Amino acid sequence: MSIHRPAAPFTGAAVFLAALCSGAAADFFPASAARSDAPPSARVGAVRRIQNVCFAARPPSLLKSLTGHDAVPAEVRDDPARQMKAFVDVDRREKGLFYPTSLDDVLDAFESEVRPGMRLLDLGSGDGRVVFLSALLGADATGVEWEESLHRIALESRDRLADLVPKRRARLVVKVYIRPGRGSLP
Repeated sequence: MSIHRPAAPFTGAAVFLAALCSGAAADFFPASAARSDAPPSARVGAVRRIQNVCFAARPPSLLKSLTGHDAVPAEVRDDPARQMKAFVDVDRREKGLFYPTSLDDVLDAFESEVRPGMRLLDLGSGDGRVVFLSALLGADATGVEWEESLHRIALESRDRLADLVPKRRARLVVKVYIRPGRGSLP
């Protein structure tokens, strides 16, 4: 597995990882669920593909806001570690900031905690990569994104990953309003 220093001080998965580290996840996720039997090299290849597909789905305007450049070299487009290094800024959005999570940085934590059948909710799911990784590991993952443009990127990426990530386990929703007295997402 490729582990490198994060390119930004905060990533989208930080809240999830904080819950795992604090032990709060034990209240939500069954510890008895089976782990994935895929060899580590296959999982690393799948993670690389998820990151490359999500990167490729970004429109030029979003890439420019994240990298500061009009064009992204081919060697960056095909290498998740270089993608993360190329990001020099966050994309400011209506409801917050967008900075993609490096799945290389969170893979070990997800492999140790995410189990088949587990339910995972990613608030501010952006391009969907954390949802896709969780679904790949067997979780029933739901990503909620406020920004419709990021939601469209996630939908396109999920379609491109259909042979790798089961759609039924990678649910993507946009602009969900939670009302008092309602216990589930639409």
